[in-house]
Amino acid sequence: MEIKKEIYAAHKALSMCSFEFLEFAKNNPDTLKRSNFNSILLDEQFKEKPIQPWPAFVNKKTRKEMEKAAVNVCKLIKCIPGRIFDYDFFKISDYYEIPMDRVELLFYGTKDEDIEHLLARGDFIFSSNGLKCVEYNVESNLGGWELDLLEPLYINNPIIDTFLKENDVRIRNNNFFPLFLGFLVDRALNKFSNRMERLNLALVLPAYKDVHAQLHLTVLYRKILQQKRDGLMGTIIICLFDELNIIDDSVFYRDEKIHIVIEMTNGIVPFMILHAAKSGNILLYNGPISGIMSNKLNLALLSEHENSDIFSLKEREVIKKYIPWTRKIIQMNTSYRNQEIQLIDFVLSNKDEFVIKPAVGYSGEEVHPGASVSEMQWENLIKRAVVEKRWVVQEYIESLSFLHQSGEYGCVEHQAVWGFFVFGSQYAGGTMRILPGKAKTVIINVAQGAEKSIIIEVEE
Repeated sequence: MEIKKEIYAAHKALSMCSFEFLEFAKNNPDTLKRSNFNSILLDEQFKEKPIQPWPAFVNKKTRKEMEKAAVNVCKLIKCIPGRIFDYDFFKISDYYEIPMDRVELLFYGTKDEDIEHLLARGDFIFSSNGLKCVEYNVESNLGGWELDLLEPLYINNPIIDTFLKENDVRIRNNNFFPLFLGFLVDRALNKFSNRMERLNLALVLPAYKDVHAQLHLTVLYRKILQQKRDGLMGTIIICLFDELNIIDDSVFYRDEKIHIVIEMTNGIVPFMILHAAKSGNILLYNGPISGIMSNKLNLALLSEHENSDIFSLKEREVIKKYIPWTRKIIQMNTSYRNQEIQLIDFVLSNKDEFVIKPAVGYSGEEVHPGASVSEMQWENLIKRAVVEKRWVVQEYIESLSFLHQSGEYGCVEHQAVWGFFVFGSQYAGGTMRILPGKAKTVIINVAQGAEKSIIIEVEE
């Protein structure tokens, strides 16, 4: 099979191991056969999910760049309510087009410390100009949490195991859940008391049936507790909000007092739970504040302020390096690459260079690359966006092409979105979504046909 020079270059930029895997695949036809990866694809935990059998291999240098991008952009997003709006709810309501009473609820009981410790995942694209952040999800319900369970399946697959051994590849094992649980426990012990005997965590999910993941989490959590302090006990309880009781502003599950609540309900949390968090009796992740922190208008705010004294010189450099040109779609004069423009006219005249997104949206819904629609459709989308004032336009960021397995047998070029996890200010590895092809008309999302893969960090 022939591999283009630019494909080799893209993989080599990730790591020499990634380059070597292409050579391995080129000389080993079994690597192209999808059924040879059934130990991953048909595992009981993942057989219903769209999994890509080839992982991505990154070295220490690439990992550091991922960490730098993820953590620094996350810090900037989390400072927006205070730095740009000075926590003025009237200004926040006006900019995000959110009713005032809703804004007050979103911020209810939220302190600077809470914002500082939010859970997040930034979505980045490796472009010809480096990493670019196209979206930042600052919420608890983050896709990709299965990293720790997936990695052993990849590493132990016979095809990948052969490659690793033949090339003497040393892996830096993923520690997603240990980092996550350790982060939660450290903060809880610091907040409540290092002398407490039990520390219980409630994971609130609308529905949960994965007993494998539940058992993995329970065993790991108890191990983490023992590592943090000898004799510290506790458990993870997976439940619904209806199963939690409030007594004197404290939260209980049956007879167990809860200290940490992680909601995976898209920020919809009962008021009594919010009040318990405000009273300091629980740590809540992330809660309603996700409704502001995950809003795509935040990237527009950073992009618009890339030369503003609101941010330090170092922060402005972060914006220019990682944030693509993004604007809220309203009638206004602005700049584009040092050129003064009238936003609407400019975007209408250059549709193939941009993508339109709703400020709040999931799974790639209502995301419209200009190259995928007609002139009339583009004009109607812009008109709608101007009226609703809840849309952003962003320069289209083209992914470098990476080679991955495709179909029952073979491999083709793929585009990729890389999701990097951040807990507070701690980088916690990443995941990726990939989609065949190189067209500017596609959306790289699982709901739109993309597959998930993992990032394996290697020592080089």
